[in-house]
Amino acid sequence: MTNQVWQRFLAISAVVCLLFLAACSSGGGNNDAGTGAKSEAGQNKTGENGSGQPEQKEPAAAEKVDPFGKYEPEIVVETVKATETNVKFAPGQSWDSNIWFDLIKRTLGIQIKNIWLAPAEGQQFEQKMNVTIASGDLPDFFEVSGSQLQQLAEDGQIADLTAVYDNYGSPLLKDLLDFDKGISLSAATIGGKLMAIPKPFGYSDTQGFIWIRNDWLQKYGLTPPEKLDDVWQIAQTFVDKQAGGAGTIGLPLRKDLEGDLGGVDQMFNSYHAYPRMWVKGQDGKLVYGSIQPEMKEALGKLQELYKSGIIDQEFGVKDYGKVCESALASGKAGIYFGGMADPLGCTSSGFQKEQADWVPYKLVSNDGKPVLSQAKIAPPSYYVVSKDAKHPEALIKILNLFGDVGFGERSKETHQDYNPLYFSQVGDTPSANFHVMPFVVFLQNKNVLDHKDYMEYLKDPAGYAFQETSDKQLFENMDAYLKWKETPGQPVDQTIATSWAYYMIFGPVSTQAVIDEAMQNNRYIFDEYLGPPTETMKQKQALLSKAEKDMMTRIVMGSASIDEFDKFVDQWRKLGGDKITEEVNAWYEARK
Repeated sequence: MTNQVWQRFLAISAVVCLLFLAACSSGGGNNDAGTGAKSEAGQNKTGENGSGQPEQKEPAAAEKVDPFGKYEPEIVVETVKATETNVKFAPGQSWDSNIWFDLIKRTLGIQIKNIWLAPAEGQQFEQKMNVTIASGDLPDFFEVSGSQLQQLAEDGQIADLTAVYDNYGSPLLKDLLDFDKGISLSAATIGGKLMAIPKPFGYSDTQGFIWIRNDWLQKYGLTPPEKLDDVWQIAQTFVDKQAGGAGTIGLPLRKDLEGDLGGVDQMFNSYHAYPRMWVKGQDGKLVYGSIQPEMKEALGKLQELYKSGIIDQEFGVKDYGKVCESALASGKAGIYFGGMADPLGCTSSGFQKEQADWVPYKLVSNDGKPVLSQAKIAPPSYYVVSKDAKHPEALIKILNLFGDVGFGERSKETHQDYNPLYFSQVGDTPSANFHVMPFVVFLQNKNVLDHKDYMEYLKDPAGYAFQETSDKQLFENMDAYLKWKETPGQPVDQTIATSWAYYMIFGPVSTQAVIDEAMQNNRYIFDEYLGPPTETMKQKQALLSKAEKDMMTRIVMGSASIDEFDKFVDQWRKLGGDKITEEVNAWYEARK
């Protein structure tokens, strides 16, 4: 389905991580009908219903409730939302008024009100959320990071969702949240209580790629890379030949050195280095990846590439948008390290502009050992409920509905609520789709299954039996690209560019094809620390992370020698790193 592609593209995000908390003792009653008087925002925060009587208590666990029960009269829930610059709205729609909000109001009797919006880029949302948390004036439901969750739980500002989730969660929602056998729900549990609903993260799509313009490879008689030195030679050739015209960029990076396009994690992984992760050391204990010797080797190579002019000399002032514009949209770059859903972003602009033939290749190393892509299993973020919210179960109902629209009965064309625009753009009709939703849940690691299904479909399109309506839409979308290819020389409109993007994600030669092989051969390495921020992390992590980022940037740009890495390691250990390592391993041992 296209759902997972869009989830990964967010964030990119995320996306931050985009995507839980607490049941309090007052719910919607046996018939799930909210009857409370409302404040200015419409939400009942008085503890009484419309007749002045106390709210009904949460139904007992044995009592049956309707996971989709509608509130009559309707209730209003306040929230906040991280916005994405790439989202395009149909006429008359916005972050505050859209087809999703209409569906939730019509189906559940819940009106969602955004108190404020903030861009996801540059941690603007997280920073504004910190200010909101400090003020104590919290919305009813909102998304938080792991450290924010821990703080809110310790301060008693959020509700316990254990009973709410047990009573109101639909079977489908519980299946979706238990895809990792309870790891995500465990991460949201504090002191034995479910203090949040996790935004689980399917690890498969974290695989890294080397994106290369095949048309440039063929033009200069080059072959796909088999080892890392081949990658550098390809980039060097593109620069020497000025393949993209004057100012050709050999290897684009961005100033924060993180993320897909312009990030360096994939390059580090090719040297068997794993920054910002806790991995098993030779003695079986957890060690911090950013201070291991493999990092020094990778940084030394990046410094060499920068000095030789291969790496973009202006990367230190470029964010994601600038890299997109200066390297890909402009046609100046022909190779970069990136992510699974890149064709839905900047890469498609190059295809639409000059039919740039971008192809994803698997990561390679120089020593012949398989490259393991780093991945985190712990949720990137969580949904929590203010302790003052009078309808905590409404969050669960919203998630029930979202899951049903994406993967349940409402995903079928025969259902009265079916609408493909909830998750996809159809033709040239712009759709912000699920990006407008402050609360989402997805079927994890499904993209690779869709790739496999598409490969079966290609064997006999006419006789293929579709299992899901969304698969039919996706496959027909990719077929439009194949049909377009039959007549060379045609212009590329937005519809074809989108079809090409899906084909490069799900087709025979695609990111999901690489992911399929990676999953079969276990080419992933996971962050072993799944716990909340330790006490020393809370005090020192911001300082240590900044020192790490500064060290990397200075070394790559040559303003510091490679020996700066050793100084950083010593500094990291003395400024709290050793204590954090001790705390992380104490947690790890307790889990065994």
